[in-house]
Amino acid sequence: MKPFYIIVLLLGFFSSLFAANEKYDFEFIDDYLSRWDSFAQGDNSLVPSLKRDKPRFETELSDALVSGDKRAMSRAIFSAVVQVDGFIPLDSPIGQGIQKESAGGIAIFTSDKGEKMYFAGDLYDWWLTNRNRFSDYPLFNDYMKRDFAKDVVLKLYESAKKNK
Repeated sequence: MKPFYIIVLLLGFFSSLFAANEKYDFEFIDDYLSRWDSFAQGDNSLVPSLKRDKPRFETELSDALVSGDKRAMSRAIFSAVVQVDGFIPLDSPIGQGIQKESAGGIAIFTSDKGEKMYFAGDLYDWWLTNRNRFSDYPLFNDYMKRDFAKDVVLKLYESAKKNK
């Protein structure tokens, strides 16, 4: 019996050690993005929780990006795409994480106010070419199959490309 308890204690110790090193929670990140998707489809009751959880979402996602977690990039790009014409400021923690993971390969948009940002369309275009280096995000894949994404989002991105 003693070896069994020692093994259980050691497993508990090591699992808590590894959990303490992970600064992000993909269950939370995915839940937040799922709520954003539901909000984008018209569920306005989610606004308070999205506002409340935005700082934690941004911190956890940027930590995951900076650490090089292969699940993070698809979620970062989806966070802009689900907002249709979303932008991510380059100097934000998520923007810096995207910069690191993309090795500077994504076009940067400069606003009239001089703010440097990533545009969702540019992020999506980059994703199409580079997605094999990262883990897919099922909600992102499902979103892009919807009529709204095909009929509105992708057409908006194509139009934006033509107007550059």
